[in-house]
Amino acid sequence: MSNMTNKKISCYAISNEFFRVFSDGLTNFNLLDYLDNSYCDEISEIDLNKNTYTLISHVAGKYLTPETDGTAYALIEYAKKHAVHPADIDIFDDLMNLDHIMEKLEKSETKNFRFAHFRYRLENGEYRWFEQAIITGKEYGLKKGIIRVYIYDINNAKMRELGHSSDDKYLHNKEIDDFTGLLKEQYFAKKGLELINSKKDVVWASVLVDIEHFRLFDEWYGREKSSTLLITIAKRLEHLANKNKGLVGYLGQDDFALVIPDDEKLYQEIYSAVRKEIDRYDLSKGFAPAMGICLLKDAKSLPDALDKASIAAYHASQDFTKKIIHYNPEERKESEDEYKVLMNAIAAIKNKEITFYLQPQCRLSTGKVVGAEALARWVTPEGKMIPPNNFIPILEKYSFITDLDLYIWESVFAWLQKILSKGLKAVPISVNVSRIDIFSLDVRKVLNELADKYKVDRGLIKIEITESAYSENSAVIEKLVKSLRSDGFMVLMDDFGSGYSSLNMLSSIEVDAIKLDALFLKLNDENRSASLRILESVVNMAKQIGLAMIVEGVEDAEQADFLMNLGCRYTQGFYFYRPMPQSDFEKLLENADKIDDRGFIAKANEQFRLREFLDENVYSDTMLNSILGAVAIYSLREDRVDIVRYNQQFYESVASGEFQSRLEAIENYMPEEDRPLLFETLKLAQKDKLNGADGTFRFYLENGKLTVFYIKFYYIGDNDGYPKFYGSAIRITETSRLRDQYNILAEKNDKTIYFAEKNNDKWTFTVGCNGLKKYTHYTNEELEHVLNNIEDAKYSEHAKTFLELFHKFDKGKTVKKDSVFHCKDGKTIDITITCEPVETYSQSVNYLVIIEKR
Repeated sequence: MSNMTNKKISCYAISNEFFRVFSDGLTNFNLLDYLDNSYCDEISEIDLNKNTYTLISHVAGKYLTPETDGTAYALIEYAKKHAVHPADIDIFDDLMNLDHIMEKLEKSETKNFRFAHFRYRLENGEYRWFEQAIITGKEYGLKKGIIRVYIYDINNAKMRELGHSSDDKYLHNKEIDDFTGLLKEQYFAKKGLELINSKKDVVWASVLVDIEHFRLFDEWYGREKSSTLLITIAKRLEHLANKNKGLVGYLGQDDFALVIPDDEKLYQEIYSAVRKEIDRYDLSKGFAPAMGICLLKDAKSLPDALDKASIAAYHASQDFTKKIIHYNPEERKESEDEYKVLMNAIAAIKNKEITFYLQPQCRLSTGKVVGAEALARWVTPEGKMIPPNNFIPILEKYSFITDLDLYIWESVFAWLQKILSKGLKAVPISVNVSRIDIFSLDVRKVLNELADKYKVDRGLIKIEITESAYSENSAVIEKLVKSLRSDGFMVLMDDFGSGYSSLNMLSSIEVDAIKLDALFLKLNDENRSASLRILESVVNMAKQIGLAMIVEGVEDAEQADFLMNLGCRYTQGFYFYRPMPQSDFEKLLENADKIDDRGFIAKANEQFRLREFLDENVYSDTMLNSILGAVAIYSLREDRVDIVRYNQQFYESVASGEFQSRLEAIENYMPEEDRPLLFETLKLAQKDKLNGADGTFRFYLENGKLTVFYIKFYYIGDNDGYPKFYGSAIRITETSRLRDQYNILAEKNDKTIYFAEKNNDKWTFTVGCNGLKKYTHYTNEELEHVLNNIEDAKYSEHAKTFLELFHKFDKGKTVKKDSVFHCKDGKTIDITITCEPVETYSQSVNYLVIIEKR
């Protein structure tokens, strides 16, 4: 036979076709490495330069041992005369003739690689089919004249190929899967039981091996490559099973089963062997093997053990950190309960009991709606709402989340078509795409088909992909995201910050926005400092790269204010809206005042960062002192307050000759009645970490006079067991003195004077003088509060007179009118009101209102 690379003769170990399939586009595939790590019976090396051969490894006691002088030529001659079957001498000579071997390797279909099949004599005198592969060439790291030789036992497979029964005592064609060469499921169970019963002293284990997402592997790489992969895995498993006197079978699709002795090292060896085959591909992270193990002593029968191993394998497929899992009896009960929920959820999707609610996404500054997220909700025929956490994790666990997602996607497109036909102006709606969706569907094709079917602008759909999916298979996700964005869809990275590689991913995967995990808003004393730094860093990073950001889980005004101060623009959470039925959201869309149709806006570097002020290359200490004003660090002890650090501005504002002596127990330099307020304010600041607390405080100067400071405190932590506070102080002595003078005038005056301003049809009032306090019993603050909250029903009785009068007064002329005033105790007094328009330099006052008792 002159051409041993003819494709009609298949290579079981590593054929030209196999090499072509595996090396096509796979830069990390190395044929020599593959052969060196394959399960062969013998590896040797021929050195044509020295006419020598070296045995690297072999199975002892199997093949006829050659008796030669140690030269390569003598080895070949011995094999032809004593070892190779006489009918196969020509085949052997075509492959191994040393005078022409390099020339034929150079011209072979796969350069520098050839193989052939022939029969070789065993040590016991019998002949057996084996495959001999040879390789050379510097591209494989072999020096010129060096040939590596590999021998594989292929007798069983060759006999099946030739249509004969195998010489192994328990293998017959009807029992063997033609595709993998392994036992079919029913015969595997039969032979497995025979094996177990024949060696009852062995602790046997049933093992199930499953390849995750193999259906997608088949779609990505094609049937040819996926078939080749399964065959090579089958060969590896068969080798390990035979080596350990066990058994292996093929259960169909991508599932293999073994019966082997209980041995943790063997389990790891099996996993590594399968993993190694998969890792020959560049994109392999999503196709890890999952192994489940159940000891036969923990099961009723071998089929029961395989069933339990299957349950364990499923749990391994769901665990990113542990891919070999032993069966746990408690998991069986858990699985049964989950199966019930799973079946009911699948039926609910079919019966359209599951719908979607919409949770608005809002602009923080206005509360206006810029979009919404579609969230699955299960409502039973009886009207009972089943919480999402009760069924969505189970759908994800058993890979049925795709059914739910497909249903929700189409429902959203259909709903958008409906509201648009009604003339409503829609906002973009987010739909979730899971990791399983990406591995199970052609997501791009499905979404584009839905957009075409329902005639919905792709800009109205936002695709939310969780960060974990990005990190698991970034190359695939990068390709998907790029294609979706090119189609016109928006893509968001969901749960940003919940994983470990978020920032790295953003450097390679371009998305339209990120959704920050609400975890960072759960601040407490333990994580506050770290969380705030991380949150601030992420916000600044998003601004730097011009990326919109939505913060999820905002529940109260404190969180909203904090995020606003950081420069966050968008939020999704209970603070503005809870998830609502579609009909309620449609009513929201009808109110144009509540909708912001500008979408997400991200402008890079739109705000300066506070840390810029700390750059010593830009700002001097003197400039920073001027910018920050008078600041100091305060320490709250059990019964005193100390100043532990301060800046120049603070020192100058105090301007005391005894300054140093006044830094400890500063409450001793305050009027006694003011001291409780200082301690109370500091404790409030410690409690409200985000907003701090403030107050007006009086301190004695050296000459005994009082000076007044307005101080804003922020709690900054404990570093020596005592709470520390940052305090910024403003000396307001003159302002306080002016206020005192007003109060004195008020007591000496029988008039009440307001400064009134009208902007955008809303009146605001400032009390300048409260001469009628002794009759109305209202303090200045209470008077302002009543009139400035005129819309509040509980104040309407007191304020309605003013509301009526000012509608009349608003003519730009001085108006004088007699009326009554509703006092705090419910009584009334007769008054005369004069409303006089005034002009001021700052235009902060429009009217002067004077009230006097008649």
